[in-house]
Formats: sequence, C-alpha cells, structure tokens
Amino acid sequence: MAVREVVTYQPVPDNAYAVFDHHGRICILATINADLEIVYYTEYDERKKLTVRLPDDAEVTGACARDNAEPVISLRWDHFEFSMFFKENDIGNTWYVSDMKLEYDADQFPEAKPRVGRQMLWMDRQMLHTLHLFGTPVDKAYFCTSKQDLDLYNGDGVRSASVILWDLHLQPYVRNGQFGASVNCPGVPVGRRRINETVPLAVGSTLATVTVLTIAGYAVWRHFKVKKFNYDTME
Repeated sequence: MAVREVVTYQPVPDNAYAVFDHHGRICILATINADLEIVYYTEYDERKKLTVRLPDDAEVTGACARDNAEPVISLRWDHFEFSMFFKENDIGNTWYVSDMKLEYDADQFPEAKPRVGRQMLWMDRQMLHTLHLFGTPVDKAYFCTSKQDLDLYNGDGVRSASVILWDLHLQPYVRNGQFGASVNCPGVPVGRRRINETVPLAVGSTLATVTVLTIAGYAVWRHFKVKKFNYDTME
C-alpha cells in the first residue's frame, strides 16, 4: 500500500491570496484590491452598470509555472471569476501580466436580459502585444498604490467592463513563501494609455533649470552692464 505524502503548506502573508505547488510551497502571491464595473442590458434594452468589489474571502485556484505552462491565479466568488495570467519575457529576466479574464453569469444581474448566459471578457489584444503590463524583474514583486483602470472586452471586441485596481502587490514566481523586494509602479496604465509619473517631475526639473539659468544669465549681464557703466562714468 502506497504511503500518502503529508503536505505542509507554507503560511500565507496577511491579506494575500496564494497559489501552492503540489509540495505546499507558495508559487504565486497577490494582494489585489479591485472594483469590477460591468456593463449589461436589461430585458428592455436599457444599458446598466453593475459595480462588484473583489471580496477578501474569494476562493483561490491557479497553477504554478512549470515546463511550458504559464502561471495563473483565479479568484472565484458568487457568480464571478477573475483571473490573471503571467509570462516571462524571452530572456527570462522579467515577468509581466499577459492577460486578465473576467467570467460572470449575466442572468443573475438585476433586471438582466434573460438567457444571456455565462460571459467571458479579456483584455485588448493590441495593447497586450505592445505593452508588458506590470513588467517586473523575475525575482521581485510589483507594487502599486495608485488606481489603475483597465478595460475588458467581449468576443466581439466590445468594451464590456473595467477593472479598477489599487494597492496591488503581485509576484508570480515566489521562491521563499514571501513577497520579494518590491518594484514600485513607474507609470499608471489607464485604459489603453500609460501615464508616466516621471513626466511632471521631468517638466518641473526642466522649468527649474531654465529659471536658474535665466537668473544666472541676468546676473552676468547685470554684472557687465554695471561695470561698463562705471567705466564710462570714470572717463
């Protein structure tokens, strides 16, 4: 008779979701605060929006990175399931979010059009091809307190929901059961655009430099102007 292995699971950090490998070791850690804003239509074709908050007690499932499989974390509650997929770049030194998926049963929404059934939404394909979302060194965690608004689309390419994230802490390649050193978000993606938070600083620094140079230039001009005036007076 085969002896069944007793699996001891690593403790999960406070307020985090975790995915474990078959040895009980944490391979994905995530702290996610999110509102899901979903657009749907009533039986009278009235357009409505439902806002759902990701609960702290969502059921966590997922898969660790192995062979050619990509790591994924899925959070399930009520009639919803929200998933994040991860990849490494070609040279294996950076990870990023390769996609997000939202599934829900639209028939459960207030006054919803009947028999709509299970809906599945994904991120914009074009944006994902041009942007490594939340790109972070592979041994580190991504951390961002700013709100980030990402659009999700149905199979016809129609924007049907937005995911609003904040206080986000992610690491899909965990090595010791804890978040690694954190890399703070350098820019905040909003919809299809990325707002670079370094731009205001750069502009401010440039303006400050121009101001200093202007004052310095005026001081030099004033110095020679005064000297010339005094010299002419002495003559």
